[in-house]
Amino acid sequence: MNAKTRPLQGFWPFFFKELSEWWKGRGALVTVVVLSALGTLGTLATRIDQLAGGVPTTAELDPTYNILGAQFQQWIVFASLFASIGLVINERSTGTLAWTLSKPVSRIALLAAKWAVGVLMLTVFGLVIPLGVSMGIATLAYGSLPDVGAIGTMALWMASIPALIVAINLALATRLQSQAGVAAITFAIALAPYLFQAFLPVLAELWPTAMAQMATAVAAGDAPNMPTVISWAATLVIVGTGGLLIFSREDM
Repeated sequence: MNAKTRPLQGFWPFFFKELSEWWKGRGALVTVVVLSALGTLGTLATRIDQLAGGVPTTAELDPTYNILGAQFQQWIVFASLFASIGLVINERSTGTLAWTLSKPVSRIALLAAKWAVGVLMLTVFGLVIPLGVSMGIATLAYGSLPDVGAIGTMALWMASIPALIVAINLALATRLQSQAGVAAITFAIALAPYLFQAFLPVLAELWPTAMAQMATAVAAGDAPNMPTVISWAATLVIVGTGGLLIFSREDM
């Protein structure tokens, strides 16, 4: 088989190139600083309320409770959306995308590498490190170590959000050339469960981005909602396949 016809030709060189681009663009640094700060504020919410005169219950002073309630499920959605919005559009507008595709790298490999690096960086710098910071803060603020297993479980399930959001952004960017347009559509998809949760709770639970809320619930001891997992997996496959098909037919 000719090298140029191999689906993943050039994946690893482009993978490492994308890693370096995240560092050069400071995407990882911005993500970890912003989410660590937001997570810290959320984790300290009970202590702040107590200092303001509130009387928290024993359960509310539990460090694990405060990390699970720090709204990481919201922050990772926004971080994933904004950090990956320009992965294709910026390179297309500067001509870098066409130049890259003139090299021995397939279009499938290019999108796959961008997706893999985006998910890896957002998981590490948007979840693992910020959650680690929150665990340290919670230990100092509440006097005991949080449940590492519960926090790890939440991080594991919540990694599904970067996987989905990055895939949606990439798929949309294969067709659209406006970051604002991609952001608007992805933002609407991400926020849809909040919009119809009150009057269509079943649909809200089945929406693929409901994995974020499910991650927190599973970490707190609930069983995974398998229809939500199936919806997420099906959406990821459909979005990824659709993006690859469109991109393979695009003229650069």
